[in-house]
Amino acid sequence: MLWSLVGDASYRVRKDRPLTPAAYAVRAPGLITAYVEPSSVGAQLPDMPLFLAPEHYVHVPLERTYAAAWEGVPERWRRVIESKN
Repeated sequence: MLWSLVGDASYRVRKDRPLTPAAYAVRAPGLITAYVEPSSVGAQLPDMPLFLAPEHYVHVPLERTYAAAWEGVPERWRRVIESKN
């Protein structure tokens, strides 16, 4: 749905990297820039910008952040999350 607002019909999902972490900068009403990083299951997550204003952003270290959060998950819940049942 958000892609329809960005208005770039040229983007195609890659079969080898079907997941798309994305960040959006809204420069003005109707003027949106998308920053995309094609990815796949098991690939390391990229650092992505988090826009605070149209020209101001901070880099968010996604892989390190998720890894640190995972370290805080109790072993019992890790087993539940990782189970294939």
